[in-house]
Amino acid sequence: DDDDDALAARLARQVEFYFSDANIRHDAFVRGLLGGGDLTGWAPLATILGFRKVAALLAEKKAADDPTTFARHALAASRVVEVEGDRVRRREPVRPARQADVDARTVYVEPLDKSTDHDAIARTLAARCGGPVAHVSLPKGRDGQRRGFGFVEFDSVDTARRACELDGSSDLFTAKDDTPTRIITKLEWTALRARWNDLLHNPVASRRRVLAGDNKPAPRGTASSPSGRGAEPPPTDESSSSSSQLPSAAPPTRPVVDQTTLAQRPAVLGGGPPRGP
Repeated sequence: DDDDDALAARLARQVEFYFSDANIRHDAFVRGLLGGGDLTGWAPLATILGFRKVAALLAEKKAADDPTTFARHALAASRVVEVEGDRVRRREPVRPARQADVDARTVYVEPLDKSTDHDAIARTLAARCGGPVAHVSLPKGRDGQRRGFGFVEFDSVDTARRACELDGSSDLFTAKDDTPTRIITKLEWTALRARWNDLLHNPVASRRRVLAGDNKPAPRGTASSPSGRGAEPPPTDESSSSSSQLPSAAPPTRPVVDQTTLAQRPAVLGGGPPRGP
């Protein structure tokens, strides 16, 4: 019936997301299931059906229905995955992507209420930006709680630019005190983080450069920091990766969202940190 068809379509979209290029770049567990290489290895269908969101969809079926049979039916016409017996795999190899290209179509978003989930963010930004969302990452702290910000990868740079045009909107996501949503490119965020790290590790030299109108961070290995290391390298991704084709990086510890340059921030001269989560 129509309800079953709609549920099957939702189930197929969710499984296809798990096997998408964007998710595989971020999801080490799925990469492990697919075995390496071109990542077209077979994964146990039962494992995929046990994923939380898929299991929730299957729970909407009547208890008498066989969830595995229903899943096979739902995925039969998929152009992304194929099912054979009790296993499932991608139809095509993962398309390689340079990290710089991924970052160019990724934006940083904050503040985000901790109750706002991935799907709500993807639906809202896809509708407002006129293009699909490839991946949403909501980093968590050591306590397991979301940290109030996220990274959203779009399918194109143009869509990411349209998202940045929404910077300052107050009608996107729920936030405390009706705080406007800040949206900047991940490239901007990385540059701002590098400046903040530079200030932390090279305070004297950084302030001299600010007063001289030079906002570029010091090169690594400069002797101006007490440790001699210079600024810590900015993060290249918000999630870890173990694939040799997909460079790994530790989650960022303190992203900076204030777009004001250091030379324009009086707080810098007094040692105050830029605003961030």
